[in-house]
Amino acid sequence: MPRPKPSAALGAPKRRLLVAAAARAQRELISTDLARVASGPLTGVIEMSRDEFATQTMDNAKITTSRTMPLSQGFFLTNARMKSPTGSDFKYWQHRRIMDTACRTVAQAQVQFLSASVPVNGNGTIDEAEAKRLEAIVTEALKVALVDPKNVEGRPSHVSDFKYSIDRTNNVLTSETLQTKVAVRPFGYPKFIESELGFSANVSG
Repeated sequence: MPRPKPSAALGAPKRRLLVAAAARAQRELISTDLARVASGPLTGVIEMSRDEFATQTMDNAKITTSRTMPLSQGFFLTNARMKSPTGSDFKYWQHRRIMDTACRTVAQAQVQFLSASVPVNGNGTIDEAEAKRLEAIVTEALKVALVDPKNVEGRPSHVSDFKYSIDRTNNVLTSETLQTKVAVRPFGYPKFIESELGFSANVSG
Protein backbone atom coordinates (compact mmCIF):
# COMPACT_ATOMS: atom_id res chain seq x y z
CA MET A 1 0.00 0.00 0.00
CA PRO A 2 1.60 3.31 -1.06
CA ARG A 3 1.85 6.35 1.18
CA PRO A 4 1.37 9.65 -0.69
CA LYS A 5 3.12 12.91 0.02
CA PRO A 6 2.14 14.59 3.31
CA SER A 7 -0.50 17.29 3.44
CA ALA A 8 -0.98 20.04 6.03
CA ALA A 9 -3.94 18.39 7.76
CA LEU A 10 -3.47 14.68 7.11
CA GLY A 11 0.26 14.06 7.32
CA ALA A 12 0.94 11.16 4.96
CA PRO A 13 -2.24 9.04 4.89
CA LYS A 14 -2.19 5.47 3.61
CA ARG A 15 -4.05 4.84 0.37
CA ARG A 16 -4.74 1.77 -1.69
CA LEU A 17 -2.45 1.13 -4.63
CA LEU A 18 -5.51 1.37 -6.88
CA VAL A 19 -5.56 5.15 -6.34
CA ALA A 20 -2.02 5.57 -7.67
CA ALA A 21 -2.67 3.10 -10.50
CA ALA A 22 -5.85 4.92 -11.53
CA ALA A 23 -4.02 8.25 -11.53
CA ARG A 24 -1.34 6.76 -13.78
CA ALA A 25 -3.96 5.28 -16.11
CA GLN A 26 -5.78 8.61 -16.37
CA ARG A 27 -2.71 10.38 -17.72
CA GLU A 28 -1.42 7.64 -20.05
CA LEU A 29 -2.38 6.76 -23.63
CA ILE A 30 -4.41 3.61 -24.26
CA SER A 31 -1.45 1.56 -25.51
CA THR A 32 0.93 2.58 -22.72
CA ASP A 33 1.84 -0.09 -20.19
CA LEU A 34 1.23 1.46 -16.76
CA ALA A 35 4.40 -0.29 -15.56
CA ARG A 36 6.54 1.48 -18.19
CA VAL A 37 9.72 2.50 -16.38
CA ALA A 38 10.49 5.36 -18.78
CA SER A 39 7.22 7.01 -17.70
CA GLY A 40 8.75 7.57 -14.27
CA PRO A 41 7.78 6.50 -10.75
CA LEU A 42 4.28 6.71 -9.30
CA THR A 43 3.42 10.33 -8.59
CA GLY A 44 3.19 11.39 -4.95
CA VAL A 45 4.06 8.00 -3.44
CA ILE A 46 6.76 8.25 -0.75
CA GLU A 47 6.52 4.82 0.87
CA MET A 48 5.20 1.30 0.26
CA SER A 49 4.05 -1.27 2.77
CA ARG A 50 5.21 -4.07 0.46
CA ASP A 51 7.82 -4.29 -2.32
CA GLU A 52 7.11 -6.84 -5.06
CA PHE A 53 10.74 -6.64 -6.17
CA ALA A 54 11.83 -7.98 -2.76
CA THR A 55 9.08 -10.63 -2.51
CA GLN A 56 7.92 -11.77 -5.94
CA THR A 57 4.72 -13.68 -5.24
CA MET A 58 1.63 -11.54 -5.73
CA ASP A 59 2.37 -10.48 -9.31
CA ASN A 60 2.51 -14.15 -10.33
CA ALA A 61 -0.94 -14.50 -8.76
CA LYS A 62 -2.14 -11.76 -11.17
CA ILE A 63 -2.48 -9.12 -8.48
CA THR A 64 -1.47 -5.55 -9.29
CA THR A 65 1.42 -4.58 -7.02
CA SER A 66 4.05 -1.87 -6.60
CA ARG A 67 7.82 -2.29 -6.46
CA THR A 68 11.18 -0.61 -6.31
CA MET A 69 13.29 -0.59 -9.47
CA PRO A 70 17.07 -1.18 -9.39
CA LEU A 71 19.10 1.94 -10.25
CA SER A 72 15.92 4.05 -10.19
CA GLN A 73 14.42 6.39 -7.61
CA GLY A 74 10.81 6.10 -6.48
CA PHE A 75 8.20 3.37 -6.70
CA PHE A 76 6.67 1.73 -9.76
CA LEU A 77 3.80 -0.55 -10.69
CA THR A 78 4.99 -4.11 -11.21
CA ASN A 79 2.21 -4.76 -13.73
CA ALA A 80 -1.32 -3.45 -14.22
CA ARG A 81 -3.01 -6.85 -14.13
CA MET A 82 -6.43 -7.76 -15.53
CA LYS A 83 -6.84 -10.91 -13.39
CA SER A 84 -7.73 -12.75 -16.60
CA PRO A 85 -7.63 -16.55 -17.00
CA THR A 86 -4.33 -18.16 -17.96
CA GLY A 87 -3.81 -17.92 -21.70
CA SER A 88 -6.08 -14.89 -22.13
CA ASP A 89 -5.08 -12.13 -24.56
CA PHE A 90 -6.27 -9.58 -21.98
CA LYS A 91 -3.25 -9.76 -19.70
CA TYR A 92 -2.54 -6.12 -18.87
CA TRP A 93 -4.57 -2.94 -18.50
CA GLN A 94 -3.55 -1.60 -21.92
CA HIS A 95 -4.94 -4.71 -23.64
CA ARG A 96 -8.38 -3.96 -22.26
CA ARG A 97 -8.16 -0.25 -23.13
CA ILE A 98 -7.14 -0.96 -26.72
CA MET A 99 -9.93 -3.49 -27.20
CA ASP A 100 -12.47 -1.16 -25.60
CA THR A 101 -11.49 1.50 -28.14
CA ALA A 102 -11.72 -1.00 -30.99
CA CYS A 103 -15.15 -2.24 -29.84
CA ARG A 104 -16.55 1.26 -29.47
CA THR A 105 -15.18 2.35 -32.85
CA VAL A 106 -16.54 -0.69 -34.69
CA ALA A 107 -19.94 -0.41 -33.02
CA GLN A 108 -20.27 3.27 -33.98
CA ALA A 109 -19.29 2.57 -37.59
CA GLN A 110 -21.33 -0.60 -38.05
CA VAL A 111 -24.58 0.77 -36.65
CA GLN A 112 -24.96 2.68 -39.93
CA PHE A 113 -25.25 -0.67 -41.73
CA LEU A 114 -28.45 -1.71 -39.93
CA SER A 115 -31.38 -2.06 -42.35
CA ALA A 116 -29.22 -0.78 -45.21
CA SER A 117 -29.83 -2.03 -48.77
CA VAL A 118 -27.10 -4.63 -49.23
CA PRO A 119 -26.67 -6.30 -52.66
CA VAL A 120 -26.38 -10.09 -52.44
CA ASN A 121 -25.35 -12.92 -54.73
CA GLY A 122 -27.61 -15.71 -55.99
CA ASN A 123 -26.90 -17.77 -52.86
CA GLY A 124 -27.74 -14.89 -50.54
CA THR A 125 -24.16 -14.01 -49.61
CA ILE A 126 -23.04 -10.39 -49.67
CA ASP A 127 -21.83 -8.98 -52.97
CA GLU A 128 -18.03 -8.71 -53.04
CA ALA A 129 -17.94 -5.06 -54.06
CA GLU A 130 -20.40 -4.18 -51.30
CA ALA A 131 -18.42 -6.16 -48.73
CA LYS A 132 -15.28 -4.24 -49.66
CA ARG A 133 -17.13 -0.91 -49.49
CA LEU A 134 -18.44 -1.59 -45.99
CA GLU A 135 -15.07 -2.94 -44.85
CA ALA A 136 -13.40 0.25 -46.02
CA ILE A 137 -15.73 2.35 -43.87
CA VAL A 138 -14.95 0.49 -40.65
CA THR A 139 -11.27 0.07 -41.49
CA GLU A 140 -10.90 3.84 -41.88
CA ALA A 141 -12.64 4.43 -38.55
CA LEU A 142 -10.29 1.97 -36.83
CA LYS A 143 -7.31 3.61 -38.52
CA VAL A 144 -8.32 7.00 -37.15
CA ALA A 145 -8.80 5.60 -33.63
CA LEU A 146 -5.88 3.15 -33.38
CA VAL A 147 -3.25 3.95 -36.00
CA ASP A 148 -3.19 7.69 -36.67
CA PRO A 149 -2.53 8.87 -33.07
CA LYS A 150 1.03 8.79 -31.75
CA ASN A 151 1.90 6.39 -28.95
CA VAL A 152 4.03 7.09 -25.87
CA GLU A 153 7.22 6.34 -27.82
CA GLY A 154 6.41 9.17 -30.25
CA ARG A 155 5.56 6.92 -33.19
CA PRO A 156 2.16 6.58 -34.89
CA SER A 157 -0.22 3.79 -33.82
CA HIS A 158 -1.44 2.16 -30.63
CA VAL A 159 -1.27 -1.33 -32.18
CA SER A 160 1.08 -3.38 -34.34
CA ASP A 161 -1.64 -4.10 -36.90
CA PHE A 162 -5.37 -4.79 -37.28
CA LYS A 163 -7.87 -6.20 -39.76
CA TYR A 164 -11.62 -5.83 -40.14
CA SER A 165 -13.47 -8.29 -42.37
CA ILE A 166 -16.99 -9.30 -43.37
CA ASP A 167 -17.93 -12.96 -43.74
CA ARG A 168 -18.51 -13.77 -47.42
CA THR A 169 -20.09 -17.18 -46.71
CA ASN A 170 -23.00 -16.05 -44.55
CA ASN A 171 -26.45 -15.95 -46.22
CA VAL A 172 -27.44 -12.35 -45.52
CA LEU A 173 -30.66 -12.70 -47.49
CA THR A 174 -32.17 -15.27 -45.11
CA SER A 175 -30.27 -14.58 -41.89
CA GLU A 176 -30.60 -10.81 -42.16
CA THR A 177 -27.27 -10.65 -40.39
CA LEU A 178 -23.85 -9.28 -41.28
CA GLN A 179 -21.12 -11.35 -39.64
CA THR A 180 -17.93 -9.37 -39.10
CA LYS A 181 -14.58 -9.96 -37.42
CA VAL A 182 -11.94 -7.66 -35.96
CA ALA A 183 -8.40 -8.92 -35.33
CA VAL A 184 -5.95 -6.67 -33.46
CA ARG A 185 -2.24 -7.37 -33.02
CA PRO A 186 -1.04 -5.49 -29.91
CA PHE A 187 2.45 -4.30 -29.14
CA GLY A 188 4.90 -6.52 -27.36
CA TYR A 189 5.71 -5.37 -23.82
CA PRO A 190 9.08 -6.79 -22.65
CA LYS A 191 9.07 -7.65 -18.96
CA PHE A 192 12.59 -9.07 -18.83
CA ILE A 193 15.93 -8.20 -20.41
CA GLU A 194 18.73 -10.71 -20.92
CA SER A 195 22.16 -9.34 -21.85
CA GLU A 196 25.49 -11.01 -22.55
CA LEU A 197 28.57 -8.97 -21.62
CA GLY A 198 32.22 -9.85 -22.05
CA PHE A 199 35.62 -8.77 -23.37
CA SER A 200 36.32 -9.45 -27.04
CA ALA A 201 39.04 -8.52 -29.52
CA ASN A 202 36.45 -8.34 -32.28
CA VAL A 203 33.62 -5.94 -31.56
CA SER A 204 32.64 -5.11 -35.15
CA GLY A 205 29.55 -6.44 -36.85
